[in-house]
Amino acid sequence: MSAPRDPEQPADEPPRDPAQATDEVCDAHLSPPGVAAALDPLAGRALAAFRFDTRRALLRSVALSLPLMSVGVALLGVGLRHLQLREPARQFAGRATFQLAEGASGHVLPWEQALMVGGVLLVVLSNLVLVRALRRNLAIERFILLRADGLVRQVDTHFTLVPWDDVEQVCYAPERRAIVLQMRAGGEFSLVDDYAGITHEGLAKLMRDVHRRAIWGMFSR
Repeated sequence: MSAPRDPEQPADEPPRDPAQATDEVCDAHLSPPGVAAALDPLAGRALAAFRFDTRRALLRSVALSLPLMSVGVALLGVGLRHLQLREPARQFAGRATFQLAEGASGHVLPWEQALMVGGVLLVVLSNLVLVRALRRNLAIERFILLRADGLVRQVDTHFTLVPWDDVEQVCYAPERRAIVLQMRAGGEFSLVDDYAGITHEGLAKLMRDVHRRAIWGMFSR
């Protein structure tokens, strides 16, 4: 069965394949490959992806917030305990039949008040430190992507694409704890972040392997 003829096609031309015509229409609306890769970090063929490791940053924040909270709770406890020991009748103040004991002042001493207020402020501060750390490390998308055409590093909505053809050599600098991409045109591109599931040495080895395969054209086969 022959393919249906396009009404706008000249009569002397053979009928077009519908799939071919659809591909031509789609290609007419697509950007060139280089432009698409520059606009979308996921446009190329992805080989491996690694997220930024937030564990150390979160542990540092927890290590800072927990002592602040502990000191705040201790100050608050000391102030309340001393107030209770100085005026034991205060613990019954919530009862309907309570009457202030004779000789009791009913006032909080300034240093007791300072301890309790300081304790509450430290507890609030410790929670703010922890919430800020969680928001800073978890709300921002940070990852690297090894593509067939290059390396993509994304931080939030901003990303950098380094084509493998522009890279001369990939090496690891242990004194800087950085993966260094030496560029053919001069200069370098460094990665100093920690990534989950892989060490700096392992990531550098993987990037060298991907770079070698890319420049030999092994991913286009």
